[in-house]
Amino acid sequence: MNLVLIWTKEYENAELQNISPETLSDIYLFLEELKRQESVDIDDIHRKIFSMYGVFLRWILDDIKLLRRLKIVAFIIAHNEVPKNLLPEEAVFADAFRKIIETTRREKEIIGDPLELIRVEKRVDKKIKRQPVIVQTEIRSLVGMDGLVYRGLRKGTIANIPTKNYELLIGRGAQIKELS
Repeated sequence: MNLVLIWTKEYENAELQNISPETLSDIYLFLEELKRQESVDIDDIHRKIFSMYGVFLRWILDDIKLLRRLKIVAFIIAHNEVPKNLLPEEAVFADAFRKIIETTRREKEIIGDPLELIRVEKRVDKKIKRQPVIVQTEIRSLVGMDGLVYRGLRKGTIANIPTKNYELLIGRGAQIKELS
């Protein structure tokens, strides 16, 4: 069986192609033979040819494995089941991935959005007077009077915070400069 033909069919079709484990076994045996040929006492040019041929074949095999795993993942996500024509080593991967997806979906149904309880709505109350400022010392986080959370205010950050928060920060010794 031609490895390049297997590779081409896998790329040309959206579904997983049927590859017999014996074919892959034959290819791996051939790679071992190439490796043995590299170690035989022959001239340098033949050794390099065997080596490069082996590198090329391993690259194609790795690419086929990656492509097939991507197809397996896509199939499991779309159909919530494992595809039928898998190689033995792929079956273990597919089953583990299906269990992860199943568990994740179940947790989402039970919990919903895990951050939902702590999220703050992004709203700006037009009635709250605001003060444009430039931060001169780092402020890790600040919950504004407007309900917004201001995080990671580094030196040099320009922010438009509620005036009450500005006054509180100044009262606590924070170095913030008014930009009016």
